Amino acid sequence: MNEKKNSFLSIFHNAYTAWVILFVSICLTILAWWISSNFSEQLAKDRFFAKADEVAIAIDERMITYEQALWGGIALFNSSDEVTRLEWRNYVNTLDINNRLPGIQGMGYAIPIANEAKDSFELQMIKDGFFDFKIKPEGVRDTYTSILYLEPFDWRNKRAFGYDMWSNEMRQSAMQRAIDSGEASTSSIITLVQETETDVQKGFLTYLPVYKKGADLSTVANRNKFFKGWVYSPFRVGDLMKGILGENVLGFDYELYDDDQFNESNLLFDSDSLIHLLDHEHQPDLTIQIPISIQGRDWVMYAHSTEKYITRGERLLPRVVAFFGFVIDVLLFFVIYSIQGNEKKARLLALEMTKDIREKTKELERSNKELSEYAYITSHDLQEPLGTIKSLVEIIVDENEDNMAPETKMQFGFIKDSAQRMSNMIRSLLELSRIGKNAVKQEVDIQQVLVDVKADLSNKIKEVNGKVSWEGKFPKVIGYEAELRMLFQNLISNGLKFKRKEINPEIHISYQFKNGMHEFFVADNGIGIPEKHHEKIFNIFNRLHDKSTYEGEGIGLAHCKKIVDLHQGEISVNSTINEGTTFKISLNEK
Repeated sequence: MNEKKNSFLSIFHNAYTAWVILFVSICLTILAWWISSNFSEQLAKDRFFAKADEVAIAIDERMITYEQALWGGIALFNSSDEVTRLEWRNYVNTLDINNRLPGIQGMGYAIPIANEAKDSFELQMIKDGFFDFKIKPEGVRDTYTSILYLEPFDWRNKRAFGYDMWSNEMRQSAMQRAIDSGEASTSSIITLVQETETDVQKGFLTYLPVYKKGADLSTVANRNKFFKGWVYSPFRVGDLMKGILGENVLGFDYELYDDDQFNESNLLFDSDSLIHLLDHEHQPDLTIQIPISIQGRDWVMYAHSTEKYITRGERLLPRVVAFFGFVIDVLLFFVIYSIQGNEKKARLLALEMTKDIREKTKELERSNKELSEYAYITSHDLQEPLGTIKSLVEIIVDENEDNMAPETKMQFGFIKDSAQRMSNMIRSLLELSRIGKNAVKQEVDIQQVLVDVKADLSNKIKEVNGKVSWEGKFPKVIGYEAELRMLFQNLISNGLKFKRKEINPEIHISYQFKNGMHEFFVADNGIGIPEKHHEKIFNIFNRLHDKSTYEGEGIGLAHCKKIVDLHQGEISVNSTINEGTTFKISLNEK
């Protein structure tokens, strides 16, 4: 019996064990660092992609809103025999585009003019009060167009009044596409006539066709035949993006291209005035290209992260995990290595006890006491960095749960669970070290111990629909009351835990006095223990099942073994698979 006990204790009194545990714990720390590093990167990616999608969706939805406003203008023409300049102004003023549709430059109406009708049209406009009106640019063309209405009619839009948009190839392409399709049509990149020499921005126009009321528009030929004019809006892209996104700080920069050919001529807008997509030396952490279909044009938004996009907390998380992990590794190593050193010292002292045996015995006891206190205090101190890691994990998960990918959340949960398991193991070690400490032997009524244990476990017994029973009268023994209570509670708890499926657990305790020994038997009808494991089950942290099947740290029976040893007794097991297990505890009469 003593040989087995010494073999068990020697596990923690061995320098090789300390180095093995250090190696394993460092590997676990590196794994935790890798998981937390991937988590931080994935968290930044998820946030970046979600925010970039929000910007692309905002642009798409705002352009749809602007198109709906233009369709309102079409409805105005379709509901009237003639829309006057005042009626158009009232319609646009009612929309209050500066406040409700920020980013739109204006809303206008343009008409086609035959070559032979150009002079009479200009004369009529002069008679209407526009004394310097001229269709521009000048020159002889088969067909002219003119902006007839444009609101708000401010200084910038007055620059476009009378402009022949058909004279420009890019505008003409969008205008003809609108006529042929009967749908909204957006031009390629242009410079608006409204631009001045300062704050020049790239622009585009969106057109909707106005047809003769009641006409058959089922064919392209008919749509060209009954065409009357265009309701349209000009856009300055810088003002448009400000109107859509406001002054929001995105945390990243983006570029907007008209077409999927990425070059400077196709660049519509750049949030930071630097064309990063075309700069081969620019290597951001995160990038994304999002296509946006805008009324016949295929835009592409290229977004990229900035240096400060990944937060300081996200960058520090892997380092914090690694730091505290290595601190715990080193502390754990020194605890076990110190145990080995103190054990060696104790053995040397025992060999040198020749002259004054009493003095040497006291010195050995003092050394063992210091060793126990040192192991207790050091193990207790390990809980603090573990608590810090768990708290840090919980804070980060709570703050980022909405943006967290399921896989990342699962990996981060692994870190938290690993820290909790290590905390449970250390707590179990502390409990093991406390057994018999400062305890005083006294007369213990085993009958009352069983009654108290059954009461303590009543909720668990009801939960598993179990039954705990005993028969006969149990004796009073000399021993440590708290430890004996723990002994029977652990054995009964195991019987309730390791039950067979669909079989209600039943635990029966019996007693006999034989050959001067109190013999107690704790029998259950559970899953049983393979014979090859009968000797191993009393070793610390020894588990026969994984945690997903049966919870626990594998230390309960080690507690039982230490308690029985403390009473100079013996504990053994007899078990049959799928029939049950019986533990026998033998205690001295005195």
